[in-house]
Amino acid sequence: MSSDLRELIRKDLERIPLPASAGWTQRRVRRPARAWRAVLVTFMTVSVVVASLVGGQLVRIVRDRIETLRAASGLVAGNDLVYLMDGSAATQGLQVVTMPGGQSVGRYVGSTYVGTDHEGVFMITTGDYAYLPVARGTGVGSDEYEAYLQQIDLRRGIPLARLAAGTGTIQPALQAELPGTPTFPAATATSPDGRTVWLVRDTGPRGQGTLLARFDIELLPEGVRIVSGRSNVPLDGGGQGAVRSRLVPLSNDRLAVARDQYIGGAHVATDWYFVDRDFNVIAKYTSQDGRALPDSGRCEIAAGDVGAAWAVVCSDRSGSADGAVIFHDHQSFAVTATVGLPREQGFVLGSAVSSDGTLTILTERPLVARVNMRDQTLIDVRPVVQTRSWFEHLLPDQAAAKELGGPSVAFSPDGRYAYLAASASRWWGTLAIIDLAKATVVANTTAVGTVIGVELSAGGERLYALAMDDQGRRQVVLLDPRNLAIAGRSTALDFSPQRIVAVRPNAASGAATSPTAHPTAPALPLREQLVAEVRAVQRQLAFRPLVPEAMPMKSAAVVSTRICGLATTPCLEYTFPDPADGSVLVLQGTAGCCLDVGRPNAVMDVNLRPGVEAQFVPVEPQFGGSILWWVEDTGAGRVYVALSSPVYGRDELIALARSMAPVP
Repeated sequence: MSSDLRELIRKDLERIPLPASAGWTQRRVRRPARAWRAVLVTFMTVSVVVASLVGGQLVRIVRDRIETLRAASGLVAGNDLVYLMDGSAATQGLQVVTMPGGQSVGRYVGSTYVGTDHEGVFMITTGDYAYLPVARGTGVGSDEYEAYLQQIDLRRGIPLARLAAGTGTIQPALQAELPGTPTFPAATATSPDGRTVWLVRDTGPRGQGTLLARFDIELLPEGVRIVSGRSNVPLDGGGQGAVRSRLVPLSNDRLAVARDQYIGGAHVATDWYFVDRDFNVIAKYTSQDGRALPDSGRCEIAAGDVGAAWAVVCSDRSGSADGAVIFHDHQSFAVTATVGLPREQGFVLGSAVSSDGTLTILTERPLVARVNMRDQTLIDVRPVVQTRSWFEHLLPDQAAAKELGGPSVAFSPDGRYAYLAASASRWWGTLAIIDLAKATVVANTTAVGTVIGVELSAGGERLYALAMDDQGRRQVVLLDPRNLAIAGRSTALDFSPQRIVAVRPNAASGAATSPTAHPTAPALPLREQLVAEVRAVQRQLAFRPLVPEAMPMKSAAVVSTRICGLATTPCLEYTFPDPADGSVLVLQGTAGCCLDVGRPNAVMDVNLRPGVEAQFVPVEPQFGGSILWWVEDTGAGRVYVALSSPVYGRDELIALARSMAPVP
C-alpha cells in the first residue's frame, strides 16, 4: 500500500466522531420505540403461530369421531327376545320383550332369586332354555308349599314343561333375617350341553341346610323328559348368619356352589365348593376351615379351562381389601397361582377372555387389567381414557381413573370391547364403548337415558340397553354396538324391570309368541326421532340447539354430548352415518368454544339467513371433508354450529345449514 493511500485512510478515520474517553464505560440508553417495536413483532409472530395451531386442531376436534363412524355399514338386522328381571325381591319374574317390535309379550313369575343386591349377581342362563324355580301353596293358611322348575323356551318366549322339585316349608326366620328371601329360596343352572339341570335350595331356619339336586333330561319338542337324577343331596352346611346359595356351571360334569352368608343383611363370607356330577366335593374353600378365598370369598368364575386352569376373580366391593385372580387346576381345583389386584385399582365390574388366552378385567375406576391365563401372570394395568386430539391434551384432562364406573357391563364375543353403563354424571356418559386393547373410550352417549343394564345379542350384532327416563319410565333400547346409534325403543314397560338377564334370537322371526302379544309399534320418522333424542339431552346443555328440517341421510342420527374445544359445559354432537361412504357430523356448543375462537378474523362468506353469516372451509375427504361453521342466536344465547362431511360439498352443506332451526 502506498504512503498516499495510507494517509487518505487515516484522515477519513479521524473524521469519525467518537465519544469522550469517559463515554466508553457508560451504559447505552435504550431507545424505547425500538424496544417496543421488537416486543410487538415477537408478540404478533407468536400470536399467528398459536392461532394457526389452535385453528388447525379445532378443525380436527370437529371431526374427531367421523373416522370411527365412517366404516359403519348399518345395524345388522335381527329379531330378538329380550328377557328382563322384574318384580319384588321375594316374587320376581321374567318379562319377555320382542325387539325391534318393542312390545312385552309375556311374563313368568317365580318364587326365587332371579338376582338381587344381596347376591350381587344375576340369573345365569345358558343355552336355549331357562328353568325358573316356582312355589305354590298347598292349602289356605298352610306354611307348606310344593315346588317345581318352570321350563321356558328362550327362543320363543313360552313356558313348556314343569319339573317337580318336591315340597318345602316357609321359613319366617330366614325371611326376617334376610329381607326379600322368597318362599322357595333356590337357584338353578344348566350344563353347557343343555342335558343336565342343577338345583340348589337353602332349608332350615337360617337357610344353612343346603340341598343339591340333579335332573338328567331329554329335550322334546313339547318340553323335557326326566331320564335320571339325584335329589336332596346335603352339602356340609353351617356358616355365619343367613345363607343364600347359587350355582355356576363349569362343564357337563363339574359345578361350583357358592354359599353367600349374611349377618344383619351385610355380606360376611362366601364358601366355595367344587363338585362333580354326583355332588362329591372335589375341593372347598370355606371360612370354617381357614381356606376362604380372598375378599371373604366374594368372587366370580371369570373364565374356564384355558390351558389347564380356571380363573376366579375376587374383588372387595367396599374397597377395604385387595382383590386377586386365583387360578385353579381344572381337575383338582387346587390353587396353582395368584395374581394380585390392589384395592386402589377399584372393584371389578366384569371380565372377558380372548382367543389368545388373555383375561381382560374392567374395574370401576375404570382401569383395564390384562392377565396371561396360560402363564398365569399379570401383563399390565392401564387407566381408561378418552381419545383426545393434540389440542385437547392442552386442556384440563377429563380422562378417567378418577371416578367410579357404572353398574352394568357387557363384553363383545371376541373380548375386544366392553359396553359400560353409568350415571349421567360420569365423564363418558350413560353408555360407552371401551376398546379394551387400547384402554380408550371410542364412543359414548347420554341420549339413551339412565342405563340400568346392557346385553348383546347372541352373536354380538345388536346391543340392548334397559333405560329409564326422567319420569321413571323404563324401556328397552336397541343400539348399534359399533357406534351406539339408536335403532329402536320398546314401549314403556310395567313391573319396573331391573336387569337384562338374557337375549335370544326369536324363533318366530318377530311374530307374536304368545296370546298376549301386541301389534308392532311403528318406528318414529327420522326427524321426529332426532328431535326426541336431542330433547332427551337438552337439560345438559347451556344453549338451545338446532335441528335440520330435512334429514341428510336415510339413517337415524347418533346423538351424544361431550366437552369440546374450550367449552366448559357439554356440547351437542349428532352424526348421520351413511352406509355407503361417509357421514354428516353436526357439532354445537356455546359461542366461544371452537373455530369462532381459533379463527377470530375469519371471512364469513356464506349468508344462511338474515343476520347469520357462515364460513365454508374446504378440506379433502380423506381428512374428514369440508366444514361449514357459524354462530347464531337461538333465543337462549349464542350457539356455535359446525357441519362437516366427507361426502357433502359446499352447496349441500349450505342447504342443510339453511334448513336448521331451534329445536321445537
